[in-house]
Formats: sequence, structure tokens, C-alpha cells
Amino acid sequence: MLKKSAALITCLMLALSLLVGCSGSDNAAGTAGNEEIEINVLSATMRLDAMVDGWEEMIAKFEEENPGVKVNLEMQEWEAIPQYLAQARMAGEQIDIIRTTGGQIRSTLAPAGALMELSEVVEPIKDRFEEGTLDVYNVGGYQWGIPYSETTVSCVYYNKTMFDELGLEEPKTLDELQHCADVIREEKRIAKPWIHQGAILGYWQMFFEETYAQTSHNESIAKAEDWLSGNSSFVNDETIEAFAMIGELFERGILTKDSLNTDDTGMKALFAQQEAAMFYGGTWEYAPVLEIVGDTFEVGVFMFPEMADGLVPQGSGAADDGIAVASNCNKEHADMVVKFLEFMTRPENAQLTIGATEPILPVIKGVEAVDMPCAEELMSFVPQNIMYIDWMLPAEINDALGNAIAGVASGEVTPEQAAQSVQDAYETVVREKDYSYDWYNDWTEEQWAAVELKAG
Repeated sequence: MLKKSAALITCLMLALSLLVGCSGSDNAAGTAGNEEIEINVLSATMRLDAMVDGWEEMIAKFEEENPGVKVNLEMQEWEAIPQYLAQARMAGEQIDIIRTTGGQIRSTLAPAGALMELSEVVEPIKDRFEEGTLDVYNVGGYQWGIPYSETTVSCVYYNKTMFDELGLEEPKTLDELQHCADVIREEKRIAKPWIHQGAILGYWQMFFEETYAQTSHNESIAKAEDWLSGNSSFVNDETIEAFAMIGELFERGILTKDSLNTDDTGMKALFAQQEAAMFYGGTWEYAPVLEIVGDTFEVGVFMFPEMADGLVPQGSGAADDGIAVASNCNKEHADMVVKFLEFMTRPENAQLTIGATEPILPVIKGVEAVDMPCAEELMSFVPQNIMYIDWMLPAEINDALGNAIAGVASGEVTPEQAAQSVQDAYETVVREKDYSYDWYNDWTEEQWAAVELKAG
């Protein structure tokens, strides 16, 4: 996922924070003087035409069931959504429903007061969600959104046909991965055994999460929370070793510096053209890769390998895209907004929207899971899943972490320097932006009143 610059996101969060709590007649600007009620949905751009079609069909059904209600769907790139919300608020324009990434909901929009708190709204429909999927949208005991996609999990994709031809097994350890890379380079004359979409900053954080999970002895999330709460430093043996492990993949030639300038499109093209035999990603990559590869070769998956003796691999993942209610929603029609949330989470309606993504692990019960060759193996990775670490971090720290990892991969930054740069970013955001990981404990009664969704 692409990241906006730290400065831009910080400014946007500030603008949203200044605007939160401004409610009243301007929220009804979209409906004043009109006979019909309007619900405005702001969605991150959908990657498949079938998703758009599914949403439009679901909306049409809702409008048919609720005469006099008009649902407007507008799409923006996900990273532009904070800015769009701020601009809409300043213009007195109504936004009701937001569809974006869980990370943006947790780390940017909720702390900025841009979302309504949904605990009471979700309670009657919580049994519709697969176990545990609501949890990643709960921060501090408050529900800031709902999952509305599939549970994702990270993995390494590989050319199974090539591996079988060369007598290679799925690697479980770093040494086994090294062996595979060496054989592929020698026997197939492939210079890039493993290609990574390193031009996309957000994929480096996922890479780091794989190694940090192991060096922290599977306590990476708890230790990150302790650090973000100001109780420890990011400069420690475990984070330094996690950076070093990424550097080692490049030093060994398993990954090459070509990855630093390769985006997701280029990565998939190199893989499909068999100029690379492996790449790292998540379940969302599977259907597009199968489409581009076609019948050329069989695609397999394996978990990120054990990087040293005695370490236990964990994948990263979560119930990915989600739905939230904007704090500049039309509060006069809160009942209809809540009704729309209830409607869209009915299994038959979620089938139109979530089902269009061909989910392997849909988050809503009753939505059909797609039958793909590696689906069962991918599902077996889920118990080892831990939440994306970048979902916990403010934009400034996320950018610092991504740049630090890329710096280690390029050989321009030492692991120690990388860890220090992330710690420096944390101290800067605390000092200059008054950052608090437990932001919800610092809110005033007025701030809480502004995000209370009163329906019924």
C-alpha cells in the first residue's frame, strides 16, 4: 500500500482534529430542501469492475427496500481519503459511510476524531462476522469500524512447476531458501530468484514484521505497543536483528537491489515471465497472479521461512478493508445510516460486494469462499497471523520504518542506524505533535460527544 508523505498526513490529521465536533445544520446540507434522504458513501478505489458492479447492485436493492432514500457512491484513492474528508467538512458537505483500509481507520481517522464510535451499532449484528475479525477495528475498547472484505494473510508465492522440475521443496528455513535461490540462479539463469515490490513503501513494513515477529520471540505486537506507549526504546537487540535479517536476504543474493525499484505491476510481470521464481505478498495477490500467469505454470505458496534456529515464523494479516461512519455524517438521519450498515452486512448483500473480490476467507458468515488451488494451504497460515504492524503506527513513524528498511536493503543504512531513525521519528512526533498511543484516554467529554452515533 502506498503511503502519503508524513507531513501531508500529519496536516490532514490536524485538520480533521480541528474539525471534529463541528456538527449541526451543515451536516444536513446534502438533504435540506430535498424530499429524499441521501446517504453519501466515500470508498477507496475498487480494484475490480465486479466489485463496483456488486456495490451498485447492493445499493439498488437498499434503495428499493427504502423508498425515498438515495445512496451516492464516490471513489477516491485510499491515501486521499483523509484529505477528501477534511475538504468535505470545510465545505459543509455530508459524508456518511467510509470504505477504506483497516490501518487508516485505526491509525489515522479514529485518532483524528473523523469517525463515529460504533459499539452500540455493531452489537445487534456482531454475530454476522467471523470470530475475531471485529477485533482489529476495536481500539481502546471502542469500535471504530467493521471489517468488510476478507481475512488476509502474508505468504511467499513461488513457481511450483519450476521448483518441481528442479527437485526443490518449499523452503522452511533460511538455509533452505538459500539453496532454492542458488539452484534457480544456476540452473535457470534467473538473476532475481526472489523479487519484491520494494518501490511500494508499505510492503517493507510487512517484511520487517516477518523478521521482528521471530526476533521478538513472537511478542512483536505487545512490544511495539510498549514502545509506542513510551515505556521502551525501539533501539534494542531484537529490532536491530530484525533489520539485519532483511539485509542478509540481500547479502546472500536471495533478493537483489532490483527489488528497490520494482512496483507490484513490475513484480507480477517478472514472476509471470519467469524472470523471477518467488515474490512476497498477501492473499489479495492470488487471483491477479493466477490471471496473469494463466496456464504457463502452477503457482504455490509458503510461509516466510525460519530465519534462525529455534525461531518461529508468523505471518502478518487482518480483516483488511473496512467500513466506518464519518463524524461529519448527517446525524439527523443516523437511523438510516445504521440501517444501511445492517443491510450491507446481511449475507446475501455482502455476497454481492465482498463476494465479488473472490475472497478466500470472507469476514461475513454466509459469503462464499472462492475455491482456488492454494486456498486450503493459505487458510492453514491464518492461526499464525498477527495484525499488520503499520496499522498501529502514525504516518510519520510508518514512513520512517519503511525508509529505514529500504535503507538496510540497499546497504546504505546499518541495522543500528535504522532502529535509531525509527526511534527518532517517534520522539519527534511525541514532541512536536503531542502523539499519544492511548489517545482515547486523553479525549474530552466534548470530543466523545462529537463521535457518539445516536440512532433509534
